[in-house]
Amino acid sequence: MTLIKEEVNQFFVLVRHFTIRFLNNDLLKYEDQKHERVITLMVVLVIAGGVISHQLLFPYLIYRLSGAAVAAIWIKKAIFLTITMAITGCFTALNWHNIFPDNKDYANLLVLPVKRRTLFTAKFSSLLVIVGLISFAFNILSVFVFTFYLAEHVQVNLFYFAFTHVFTTFLANLFVFMAVACLQGIFSILFKNKWFQRISNALQVIFLFGFISLLFYLPRISAYFPAAKENASSFIYYFPPLWFTGLYEKMIGSSDMVFTTHVYIIALALILSTGLYLVGFPITFKRFLNACTTGKKGEHPGKLQDTVKRWFNSIFLRHPTQRGIFYFMLHTLKRSRFHRLHLVMYMSLPTAYILTQVVYHYAGKGESYFQTPNMFLAGISLITYFFLAFGLRMIIRHPINFEANWLFQLTETEEKKHYIKGIKKALFFFGGVPVFVLLFIFYLYVWGYPLGVYHSLYSLGIFVLLVEVLFYRYKKIPFAGTHDPGKPNIKLYWPLYAAGFLEGFVTFSSLGLILMREPRFYILFFAMVLGLKALLVFRRYEKYKDEDFRFIYEEEPEEVMLSLNLRT
Repeated sequence: MTLIKEEVNQFFVLVRHFTIRFLNNDLLKYEDQKHERVITLMVVLVIAGGVISHQLLFPYLIYRLSGAAVAAIWIKKAIFLTITMAITGCFTALNWHNIFPDNKDYANLLVLPVKRRTLFTAKFSSLLVIVGLISFAFNILSVFVFTFYLAEHVQVNLFYFAFTHVFTTFLANLFVFMAVACLQGIFSILFKNKWFQRISNALQVIFLFGFISLLFYLPRISAYFPAAKENASSFIYYFPPLWFTGLYEKMIGSSDMVFTTHVYIIALALILSTGLYLVGFPITFKRFLNACTTGKKGEHPGKLQDTVKRWFNSIFLRHPTQRGIFYFMLHTLKRSRFHRLHLVMYMSLPTAYILTQVVYHYAGKGESYFQTPNMFLAGISLITYFFLAFGLRMIIRHPINFEANWLFQLTETEEKKHYIKGIKKALFFFGGVPVFVLLFIFYLYVWGYPLGVYHSLYSLGIFVLLVEVLFYRYKKIPFAGTHDPGKPNIKLYWPLYAAGFLEGFVTFSSLGLILMREPRFYILFFAMVLGLKALLVFRRYEKYKDEDFRFIYEEEPEEVMLSLNLRT
């Protein structure tokens, strides 16, 4: 009896541990303010659920005046379920590496008197708790909106209707969670340590982009719902949110056979996804044991790689300070999942928007739309470079290990300009060049030579200027200083940031179209870029000649109370 009681206590402790670990992911680090961050996240979900529900169902509150079609209520439910499933999917993708117990969990817990059965059961239960928290928060207001806005059209008990809404939303979120977990389990079975880690990182990015793209493309998808159901299209059986819409309708008394089929699909999908997730548990455990017993072999660069590196350093990184900063940034971005995930978040919105718009225009207007330069195609590169530059500027503010910055303080030289040169070269080669290659291939395919080459170089020139502007007043070593989250004042100045982005997008997209019509002016443009860059560099380097100039390693927070400087 004592052993059973001890195992139960361990179970609840582990559930709490795994739940907290899940909320404290690589994107949201909140060791000092964990309760405040969780409360803020829950409040955002509560408000979002209420606002979305109100916007969808407001015509039914006054349907006699608005003329809202009662038969279209199921479409509103499908849209709501699609949104909540996409949000849950984004949250799951962000916590991709916490779906299964990781090496830290195994290393810390398996040395304790904890049974594997208790460990696995607690981990699975913590996932149910997370899904329940998300569903509960998103439904606190939405359940009242759905219940009372649709009260006049509901032929069942209002409390039963509210239960149906909460139950179907929970199952929809659970399916998304378990489907993503199931896929991770499948890949953990198919691939071993090294390859699984590489594929796992790629899958996390793909899932995140996919769920965000779904939100962008939802208005066009939802417009297809009525025709799909009317024509019995296969889409009605392959789009998961419609499955749970069918369950919703069946639970409140619908006799539509299409919705009946959805109930069987849901049962099969949940059983398969949950089963495969549970099968993946022993695979991850076995991988941990293999890693502990075999260890990892050191990686040594080959002769070709070493030759290319020496050649690259002799041309672009001749000064040792530049070389040190460049490779410090390289290895930090390579090894820090926290910083990579932040950069992915900054790039997810523009990438999702661009992909959905490309698919929409290709489906609606055909390949001919892409053969002629237009504002959207010209602006793809500018949107990408803007978010890339801004994202890189934001992520290098987060220290990789603040306690280790004494090394930079100890070795800081008088030639401050080489620190900034190393930073800009790193940003150019890590960010600008890879994106340039992708955009160059895209524009060369749609516009051919020479317009594809010209516009790719034009966009890269904009990126170079943008980096100069964003780092004009920069006084830190990347990844080595304290992070003051309130410094950018995004919550206060976001309208200015948005207005500046839109103005820059329209201006430079229009200028790009003008230059494509008059290619002889490209020389003038590149001359202006080089001139502006030289001017910004000269003005910035003048500040470094000041003997009192020092890099900032520990940023002082802004004063809460302001003094009037009154002297007695």
